[in-house]
Amino acid sequence: MLGYIACEKHASESGRRYYIASVDKRVSVHELQSGIVLKVGEVADMIVDKGVVSSAAIIEEDEAQEYIAKLQESVVSEAKAQLNPKPYVRGIDALDRTTAKMWKHIATAALVLIRKLMLGAPVVVRFHNDADGSSGAYCIYRAMESLMKKLGSNHEGSVSWIMHTGVSYSANDASYDTLLVNNYTSVEKPLLMIIDFGTSTDSNNGIRQAENAFDIIWLDHHPIVEGFEGTRLKNYMNPWLFGSDSNYTAGFLASMLGRSFSEINLPVMEDASFIGDYSEYATAGKQAVDTAMILDLLTSDTRIGSGSFHNRISPKEIGNIFKNHEKMEELLGYANNKLGEALDAGLDAMRRHKAGNGDVFVLDFEKVKSEESKYPLPGRYASKLLDRLREIYGPNTVVIVHVGAYISIRLGKELGERIDLLATISDIKSRYENLVEGGGGHRCAASIKLRDKDAKSTVLKELAATFKSALA
Repeated sequence: MLGYIACEKHASESGRRYYIASVDKRVSVHELQSGIVLKVGEVADMIVDKGVVSSAAIIEEDEAQEYIAKLQESVVSEAKAQLNPKPYVRGIDALDRTTAKMWKHIATAALVLIRKLMLGAPVVVRFHNDADGSSGAYCIYRAMESLMKKLGSNHEGSVSWIMHTGVSYSANDASYDTLLVNNYTSVEKPLLMIIDFGTSTDSNNGIRQAENAFDIIWLDHHPIVEGFEGTRLKNYMNPWLFGSDSNYTAGFLASMLGRSFSEINLPVMEDASFIGDYSEYATAGKQAVDTAMILDLLTSDTRIGSGSFHNRISPKEIGNIFKNHEKMEELLGYANNKLGEALDAGLDAMRRHKAGNGDVFVLDFEKVKSEESKYPLPGRYASKLLDRLREIYGPNTVVIVHVGAYISIRLGKELGERIDLLATISDIKSRYENLVEGGGGHRCAASIKLRDKDAKSTVLKELAATFKSALA
């Protein structure tokens, strides 16, 4: 086997592992174990048996350079050949118009991703731990899997999947990801993909730090906050930049990236992203509704779905669960019961502040959360509680749910037209800079992270007074 040593995963208990790109009729990349030390960037003629390199002869420089040039040319042409030239059409006019506007940008990002996969470069995918973020990660996973299979490659790529529990990308996150890819030596710059994180300026330091180590693809749908530096990234995509809004979800955008270079067809996952983020494109199909609820459960408490204790779940694990109908029914019953119990408890424990023709409800989540499970998480619970309260009290309803150093705020879409929630949070951040660490989100769903939970009463009073004044 003649191949280009494109990437090395440094020695571990299983020995050295290499990602070796080769070109015959088409480009393929193979993950191989070797007791022989190979040098990244060289071309070698190897004898391979059952995924293990038993011997290797380094090719002379002139011949090697000729092979590398041929390989690089094939990578470019092969990557372009994978692209679907026409934008995907879902059948929803407003959605499809936005997809068409974004398609060239999606294709540009797809070429970057395909190249990294063809040359075995390390890839880190961070996705938000909700139905939107996880559905998007699953769609990308399936698209990558499809591509690697099509190319005849023998592995899933040197890809790390990280479920992210915050709404920003911090310098600490960038340091962790950099340490992760430092386990590799690669001819290609590693790739970082972000799905559904938000546009908080709290991400700026992380972005600046990550740019040194990564090429970056960032997929989002949050309103763009002034000062957020992610928009200057070459492969930053957000429907707000193309005349659309947050109804075009990050999960759907990730699926469009996957559809741009593969034949994946995952409409239920796309619908689950709409349902999970209350998009106007959501439908009430039972399969999609159930899928969104199970994704919420799996990303809230990974122990329930996978038995793991590291508070993460990968798209591969998600896929295995969705293949098991009995397991899905079990999880769905559990989720419905836990959510119902928590909502009933919340109605009894919340404080109601009457304001003009509306209401502001404040709930300490400690009074309703389960001791045995992390599901439902406070933010998603706040959205479900808002749904219940709107049924009882009408559309002019504001919900504030707090726990520890976190505050989640939810408004109905009608109020979102009158109350600028993101501006309210920005104002509080500026006036209480010593108390507030960060905050942001959507027009009707956002959160605040405090530096110290002891400061919570001050911020809660300020929020309640602001919303009561707006409703009066």
